[in-house]
Amino acid sequence: VIPMNGTGIVLDSKTYSKNTLFKTPAFHLNTNDIKEAYEYMKQKKVELTTGIQHNHWFTFKDPDGNHLIVCQC
Repeated sequence: VIPMNGTGIVLDSKTYSKNTLFKTPAFHLNTNDIKEAYEYMKQKKVELTTGIQHNHWFTFKDPDGNHLIVCQC
């Protein structure tokens, strides 16, 4: 867990290639409302790779194709 106030994480890779994409979520983003987060991502046309699972989490791809997860805490 990386404690932050507001948005404060930077993901920076100068070594982008299709071979370095994460196929399994490397970390998750927290939310207080999984349904609201899911709807927000749908509205933003984010590539969702699952629906809401167990009323607790969902996965999506970032613009580089890495898999990430949003989890209700």
